[in-house]
Amino acid sequence: MAKRDDALNHLLARVASTRDEIGDQWPYHADPDTGAWTTAYTLMALYYLESGKVPD
Repeated sequence: MAKRDDALNHLLARVASTRDEIGDQWPYHADPDTGAWTTAYTLMALYYLESGKVPD
């Protein structure tokens, strides 16, 4: 049971740390070398910047 509790506590700490880093954005993936997160918002912003389209 202790291993399960340790694993759950580690998972919850990781979720909290990710939330601290990116706020209320949706995490997409992190660069393993830098730890920098790409979020769904980042992807949407890049799409609009590259396409020249303006969101509705």
